[in-house]
Amino acid sequence: MKKYTAFGLLISLLITSCIKNDIPYPVVEGNITAFEVEYMCDEQGNEGGSAQINKATRTVNVNVDDRAQLSHLRITRLQVSNNARVELADSARAHNYAKFPQFGFASLDELYTSSDTRVDVTKPLTFQLSTYQSYLWTVSVNQVIKRSVVLDGQVGDAVIDAIDHNVVVYVTADKDLKALRASEFSLGGQHGKVMPDPTQAETFDFSGTTKFYVQQANEEISTVWRVFVYHTQSPQNQATATLFPMSTRANLNGTAPNGQSLAIEYKKQADAMWTPLEASAITRNGTRFSAVIKHLSPATNYLYRLVTNGQPDAERAFTTAPAPPLTDGNFDHWHK
Repeated sequence: MKKYTAFGLLISLLITSCIKNDIPYPVVEGNITAFEVEYMCDEQGNEGGSAQINKATRTVNVNVDDRAQLSHLRITRLQVSNNARVELADSARAHNYAKFPQFGFASLDELYTSSDTRVDVTKPLTFQLSTYQSYLWTVSVNQVIKRSVVLDGQVGDAVIDAIDHNVVVYVTADKDLKALRASEFSLGGQHGKVMPDPTQAETFDFSGTTKFYVQQANEEISTVWRVFVYHTQSPQNQATATLFPMSTRANLNGTAPNGQSLAIEYKKQADAMWTPLEASAITRNGTRFSAVIKHLSPATNYLYRLVTNGQPDAERAFTTAPAPPLTDGNFDHWHK
């Protein structure tokens, strides 16, 4: 009897060993849900900003200002879903891979003091998030460096070549190139340095080729920039604008010589008198300006003109859009 019992147990073990475990692992996605680095900014370089996280493409895009050093930028927040394990696809991109956390964190306060979250983001960085499956996420960091040059009498924006470090500026013909006032002169970003700094002097000599030594906030070595200032051959009161009409308002954006007064006038084409736009409706930033004309009539022909230093420019025509009809605006079917 014992012989048959032992034989039965052996057969049972053989059958059990042949059963295949084909139950699949559950699908648990590993996603980056929040991401921050030091010196984050928006697309215009203003402090703050937020990461753009795209779950469909598994990408993260962030902007940083000119203070950031992309070769070892510190991650200050990296939150992931489902407790996914975090790993850098390229360990060499970490400042200290052995001390880079292998889990998500809402702030640096959650990490050991010995942790090091600095990484090289000079090119897109890839993270592998592992649950039951592995998911690759790509993080791209764009550095925004706000460079601007605005001189007295400047016409149009300065042409700034950040590759060859050259700047070309045009000013009106009545300005003395040997004695120009600079209201803005930022070539190293808003946190950088320019030596000499022409904004610190009453006027500055921009005749000929002028050299400046420029440092960004994270640089110790200066870069030579060359600035070329020329007299424009355009009329001194030239201003340009583009207008976008809507039903009851119109938005204007354009340029005007720096240091010269700017006004805007408008009227219906059938009217004889021009209406001056109130000064509070015009915003100027260096050579650029924007304005809003309000209280217009829908589907109506208008004229507008720019007035620089009291001299009217050419008249320009525009037509406002028709007012969109309201659904059941006559209330004929209000009971439905």
